[in-house]
Amino acid sequence: MTQGESFFLRVHRQKNYQENYQEQEQENHHEDNQETYREIPIKAGDLLSQVLQEQQFPLATPCGGKGLCGKCRVRVKGTVSPPDGEEARFLGEELLAQEFRLACRCTLLGESAVWLETPSRHRNTKGTPGDLSAYVSEAQNREGNADADAETVATGGTGGILGDLYGAVFDLGTTTLGCFLYHLQKGTLEGFAFAPNPQASRGADLITRLTLAEESEDAQKELQQMLLKSMKELLRGILREKEIPPEDCTELLCLGNSGMHHLFVGLPPTSLLTPPFSPLFRDGLEEPPGGPLGKRLLPEARLRCLPLVEGFLGGDFLGVLYSLQDRPTEKPRLVVDLGTNGEMGLLWESRILGASAAAGPAFEGGKISCGTGARGGAVSGVRMQGSRLALEALEGLPPLGLCGSGLLDLMEVLLKGKGMDRRGRLASPGEILHPALREGLQEYAEGRSFRFGYSKEGKPLELTQQDIREFQLAKGALRGGMELLLERAELTWEDLGEVLVAGTLGTFIRKEAALETGLFPKNMADRIVSIGNAAARGGAMVLLGGPKAWNEVMALRNRVEHCALESSSRFQELFLRFMSFEP
Repeated sequence: MTQGESFFLRVHRQKNYQENYQEQEQENHHEDNQETYREIPIKAGDLLSQVLQEQQFPLATPCGGKGLCGKCRVRVKGTVSPPDGEEARFLGEELLAQEFRLACRCTLLGESAVWLETPSRHRNTKGTPGDLSAYVSEAQNREGNADADAETVATGGTGGILGDLYGAVFDLGTTTLGCFLYHLQKGTLEGFAFAPNPQASRGADLITRLTLAEESEDAQKELQQMLLKSMKELLRGILREKEIPPEDCTELLCLGNSGMHHLFVGLPPTSLLTPPFSPLFRDGLEEPPGGPLGKRLLPEARLRCLPLVEGFLGGDFLGVLYSLQDRPTEKPRLVVDLGTNGEMGLLWESRILGASAAAGPAFEGGKISCGTGARGGAVSGVRMQGSRLALEALEGLPPLGLCGSGLLDLMEVLLKGKGMDRRGRLASPGEILHPALREGLQEYAEGRSFRFGYSKEGKPLELTQQDIREFQLAKGALRGGMELLLERAELTWEDLGEVLVAGTLGTFIRKEAALETGLFPKNMADRIVSIGNAAARGGAMVLLGGPKAWNEVMALRNRVEHCALESSSRFQELFLRFMSFEP
């Protein structure tokens, strides 16, 4: 075909294209239990990744489609451009022989078909805030349940007079979206679901997405629509599963960092991209049923968004702080969310000092060549067992790649076995103590890497020197931020009563790995406490707590003193110092 000539591309979506690929060859209808497909008109010369993104198909391009990450792997048949050197480097001969390609480097030249894996909906109970029935009882007593009226019931947590009513909390993470459905009167968690944030297909980090939205109004609208569509699918899926009529869900509460908030609401992101990096709108958002945003999710429900603090400290940080009222303490404490945005807060006496470190997505598997999100097959743990390296993968599936906790574990293994020095340099064979680590060391023209396993398809899973640098950047930003907060408060680590670790990674990481890599000082071993998805828990407490809880979280926002790391020369010194693996 000649350049620009029209033809059709058939796009298949399967739960597991590796297993179903051969079977689908015999199918000629548009839907079955395992896959669906669409035929879309295309012109010769179109780039496959651009076609898929324009049609809003899920496609991971953390590097922005620059061919630098190898994450946009798909299976392709038909008339397409031949693989280039970058594809050969990322995929290897075996996967290329199985017709795998990188979508960002594959040009469509004729009739073709592509197979996409349907993003999974994670249902891990460790990532949920749990039931809050006791909190609802307290909220009912505060508000005066005997005098409750219909308007109070709609605000959550004082019900019974209108029958069963429900509300949903949306945790808008940079990497992962969470939806939690609560019974408003009982405070019970009725259902929950997680999904990868579809915006990650336009960039793993938030700044890339915000820059894209700033440069193009169409891109801004597309990013907002991607988010709304995924949120709606999560909520509707829970309602269907629990056989709850949509009209019985009367409350929606959203929380996220300042960037995610702006992308969700549709606000211009310019103020977040230029000094002093302030949100355009900081107050809490409230929409009645049928409002411009809420009607795109659930027209019957009222929509609210928790307020923002300053910089990239948003509603998710306030959710974490609000959840801590369950944990009274007299000693100073530090709370940190080990996520892409790296929110952290120091609480002492009556003061709260907060900051946000741009840690990047390494702790969630992003920008890691062998990285993946926390889904089935993600390597969540790495151990030395005798003379071999043992991997633990989520859901007991064959390994796909490293998620955050697995990455942290592997760093610990390499450090203890002298496979890597404290500066993060992969060692030479003669320097490595453990035989299993020596066997895993690979030498290439572009540098060393460490092979820790194989995928189901037989592809080697390797940690590169650049992957280690990405981890060091993330760890340096988080540790440097925590150190600066302590310095500003004239406190030391020894002064802290506890270090609270929030977020999905905080649920799964091993203290030993966090201490060995220098994420926290070794004298904190007995003071590190995982508090799970504290942001969603705090959001649920606001959802269920009535007007008093809403007013309390608004007042809490005003108590936070923002520490701007990006403008601090001292933070830059601490960041560089703690990039190393000194414990």
